[in-house]
Amino acid sequence: MPFLHVIKGPRCGMRFELGEKTTLGRAPECEIELPDNEVSRNHAEIVKNRFSFILRDLGSKNGTFVNGQKTDEHILLRNDEVRIGASLMIYDPDFDFQNARFSGSPVFVSAPHDETIEFKLDSRRDTAALIDDETIALVRQLSELIAPPSNDLPVLLSSMLYSLSRIFHAERAFIMLWDPILKELQPVVSLSPMEKHISVSRKVVNDTFFEKTAFLFSGEVEGYPYEEDAPPASYRSSMSAPLLCKDETIGIIYLDKPGGGHYDLKSLSLLQTVARFVAQSIAQSRMLEKILLKADAPHVVDIIGLAPSVTTLRDEIEKVAAHDTAVLILGETGTGKELIAHALHERSHRREYPFIAINCTAVPENLFESELFGYEKGAFTGAAALRRGVAEMAHGGTLFLDEIGDLSLSLQPKLLRFLQEKNFYRVGGTRPIRVNVRVVAATNSDLKEKVKTGAFREDLYYRLSVMVFKAPPLRERREDIRLLAEHFLKIYADRMKKRILGFSPEAIHLLEKYPWHGNVRELMNAVERAVILVNEPIIKPEQLFLQPISSSKIEKEQQDQRPLAEVEKEHIRRVLKQCRGNQVHAAKILGIHRNTLRNKLEEYGLPSE
Repeated sequence: MPFLHVIKGPRCGMRFELGEKTTLGRAPECEIELPDNEVSRNHAEIVKNRFSFILRDLGSKNGTFVNGQKTDEHILLRNDEVRIGASLMIYDPDFDFQNARFSGSPVFVSAPHDETIEFKLDSRRDTAALIDDETIALVRQLSELIAPPSNDLPVLLSSMLYSLSRIFHAERAFIMLWDPILKELQPVVSLSPMEKHISVSRKVVNDTFFEKTAFLFSGEVEGYPYEEDAPPASYRSSMSAPLLCKDETIGIIYLDKPGGGHYDLKSLSLLQTVARFVAQSIAQSRMLEKILLKADAPHVVDIIGLAPSVTTLRDEIEKVAAHDTAVLILGETGTGKELIAHALHERSHRREYPFIAINCTAVPENLFESELFGYEKGAFTGAAALRRGVAEMAHGGTLFLDEIGDLSLSLQPKLLRFLQEKNFYRVGGTRPIRVNVRVVAATNSDLKEKVKTGAFREDLYYRLSVMVFKAPPLRERREDIRLLAEHFLKIYADRMKKRILGFSPEAIHLLEKYPWHGNVRELMNAVERAVILVNEPIIKPEQLFLQPISSSKIEKEQQDQRPLAEVEKEHIRRVLKQCRGNQVHAAKILGIHRNTLRNKLEEYGLPSE
């Protein structure tokens, strides 16, 4: 069904259906009445001629214009612009547009579509002349848009938005993406003069996204409500289009510009087509990022061991994983604190999202904030492009803060604010970024002691330690040493394509008696070293290349692991022997009252004489 859509003038926002003959003019009897002194009473007519419509000027005083050219008669083609007086109309033979009004302003809404852009051929001109410099420049800009220079999503979107603003000569523009975790549209990148806020109707944004509709608007726009010195209302032309990827809306694009150079239906059609390319690029970038993050994560995360402390730890992980509670993992170096954090992540509802770790000791203090929160382009010398921080990259997943006890006091308030507010600013940024992450921290320090000495904030400690896990040292789970060693042996033998069947009994005995001050990490390194250097099917003690330890040292290690009561009993017996049974002297040496010593002797069954 053919229509004329009025986009400027006294009938702006109206749509007129064309019949066999449609008259246009100032007279009330005209089918399309244009109340304008610049328009003649019977100004023009549109007549159907088989499969086309012909526009004829009826001898008007000020003339009829099509695409900026004055005409007496013209066969109308799709998207032709007809100007009569102050009225500007768009002809479309079959495109189904609907009228809508938001805040009293006319808005044109179109359904998503796939169609080619028509080029009007002039048989009197050479075909080669159609490929002018402007067309070549447009094709080049579109190719840059389709094949962006970066797979990093913020950099990709910034590059795309800049290209779009050049293609459409936009003064202001933004891209919003749907956040499936926060369940809302989030502004991602924007362009505007002096980085001012862009004020847009929330209804237009929501309808573009949820109704999958494209908007074209030209008219008066009020000043920006977020600015102290709001400018007066100005004439602007704007467009918005949904980002559609396989019929799923992932976001929207918005563009606008001031002054008389308004957007038309051709611009809107081109924006809708370009929006599909943008959506595909965004989807591909997200998929690649997800693949790369998954590739860095361990494929199987399991806590290996049969010791009671390990069994208890596994049970605690299963109970806590389903909740988003903050977890603090305590343990010596090499006990597998990050593995515990991974196990929490993989057993939670966040397992399909990233696990991102940052070592608070490895990053210099002056770079930690930009590493955690990211930075904007130009935020400091060397910030050539926007960069996301680990907090933003972990959105939806788990953020692991390793060695949190070594975080400087100057940075602790910034981390605390992030944990409380769940949002942050990139370095050099002015827009808060909201994320949904689970925070897991780990340390080999005594945080309670650091809180007492003032080296660690008490409020931050309690924010991090809602649940506390303890990673047991290897010396407290010696029954797991053989199990762990054989597990590591299989991993490294398969990786290095070596046929190694296992350890000799003597090698197992050495492994189980060794002190392992470096815990599981030291054991893992010892097995890897043996697999590299050994060319035999069985690993022998000397092939483990462990530092020799004397039998007395092994005995002392074993003695150090006895129960406290047994150690106390042995110490009292030794002191009494030195004092030749004199309980008064023995009590003084032990630093206890004589009656307490007598009670201890009775408790442990030691002779009182």
